[in-house]
Formats: sequence, C-alpha cells, structure tokens
Amino acid sequence: ADARRYRDYCEDRFGYRPWSWFLDPGFTCVFLHRVAHACDAAGWRKLGRLVMQCNSVVTGADLVPRSRFGPGLLIPHPCGVSLSCVS
Repeated sequence: ADARRYRDYCEDRFGYRPWSWFLDPGFTCVFLHRVAHACDAAGWRKLGRLVMQCNSVVTGADLVPRSRFGPGLLIPHPCGVSLSCVS
C-alpha cells in the first residue's frame, strides 16, 4: 500500500511515473521504518534501533521503530521529520 500510494503521488506530481520512484527519500524513509518496526516487533530491538539510525542518516527522518503507522504512509519530504506514535 505504501508503494502504490507513493507511485500515485509521483504520477500526480510529475505527470508520469519515474522509473526510480523507489530511490526517492520519501519512499526510502517509509521502507526503512517498516524494516525497523518489523525488527522491533520480532524482538530485535537493537537491530530495529540501528535501522532507525541509518534511516535518520540517509533520509533525515526520525521515525521511532515502536511507532505503528497504517498502510499507505506518505512522507513526501522526509528531511527533518520526526514522528512517534503508538495507537
């Protein structure tokens, strides 16, 4: 759902779907958060924290691994974004 929403966003923004949409920092930060969250949920908290730190360095987004975001998360400009929530 994240990838589909981001591809639709790119298509609306540019008028076409770029071939490198998956390398955009907006999608990369959401993907890395999903990996960090999965590691944290599996009990690998230190690995989840490491992936979160890599996400922060690579994309500039600070998304806590314990946060649960629904499907279709869209962060168009991740630099300086800090999100933390648990529902």
